[in-house]
Amino acid sequence: MRFVVVALFFDALVPLFPAMAQNHGMSEAVFQTLIGCCYVAFALAQLLSVPIIHALGLYRAAGLSCIALGLCAGGLCMAPNGVVFAGAFLAMFLVNSVGSNATRVAMRTAVGESAFKRLIAWASSAVELKQIAMPFIVGAIASAAGWRWALLALVAPIFLVGVWIEVERTVRGDKHDVSPVDRSGWCALLQEPRFSGPVLAMVGFQMVFAPLAVRLPFMLTGQASSVFSVGLVLSLANMAVAVGLAITGWLVPRVSSRALTKTGMVIMGLGCVLALVGEVHGPPWTVVGVIVVLSAFGFVMVPAMADALNVEEADRTSAAALSGFLQAVCSGTAVAMTGMVISDHGVVVVALTLVAIATVWISQRTG
Repeated sequence: MRFVVVALFFDALVPLFPAMAQNHGMSEAVFQTLIGCCYVAFALAQLLSVPIIHALGLYRAAGLSCIALGLCAGGLCMAPNGVVFAGAFLAMFLVNSVGSNATRVAMRTAVGESAFKRLIAWASSAVELKQIAMPFIVGAIASAAGWRWALLALVAPIFLVGVWIEVERTVRGDKHDVSPVDRSGWCALLQEPRFSGPVLAMVGFQMVFAPLAVRLPFMLTGQASSVFSVGLVLSLANMAVAVGLAITGWLVPRVSSRALTKTGMVIMGLGCVLALVGEVHGPPWTVVGVIVVLSAFGFVMVPAMADALNVEEADRTSAAALSGFLQAVCSGTAVAMTGMVISDHGVVVVALTLVAIATVWISQRTG
């Protein structure tokens, strides 16, 4: 439940960014810098979350992070100036980083390996499907009542989930809310093939997924005749990712992680071919190629995210923190570096996809 409502919240925030920035006198460049700082803070907080989770316990860390996130959102609504707003905005990412780590470990501890993969796949698919309609819903609320009420409407389910987790934790008792102190350090985890292999696959895929997800709207803006057309294609891209995740959830009990990952590599290869076709027959083929590459998310990321936690139970909190840190850092770095590349979109798509395929292939030899 926490996984779904929090993912929806942060994805649905995007349409509110311009109004937030304008209301607090922030330029587009300043606000984008703030977003970049938030992602860096999220990544660092993944590492810092380990002792916090050990002190609070898995369920309490997950529940309190939801309540704190709701309070931070309330602080955004009442912020008297840009400085306070920026502080509350940054705090949202910090507390969510702790909660997201605790949630992943709690889910993996509560269910088996196969069930964990299905849970990630289907929950992520549900988020993607709902995200198709969320921009319209959020936009309607913001148009009728302002961005503050839209923000409160988005964060209310998260706050309630946090309260529910705390109540359930109290009813069950503290004996069910434990997080064993990790035995291995960061270096020891990175040297363990069953952890380093899946993490390398995650990093490799994020090197193409994150930059292409950011670049796609700009590609469409240069071709589409209206904002509606751009939104329609982006919705189709979300649907493609959702379908890939749903298929992954269905395949999990039937095929191995290695077979899923190989399927993802084939899909990325197909997207790369379509992008090459776009160099000859026009940008629409390149856009289709990008959407195909993005649709491989479930086939690569779901088994990688799950397998990265197939370490000793006492090491899972650190494994989740380190994998989350590396994923966030590499995603942000890839977006920043490719954003500075002034080149034909098709060339960038092909180059990124080939690097991702090569990295994922190496991960299969490592893990």
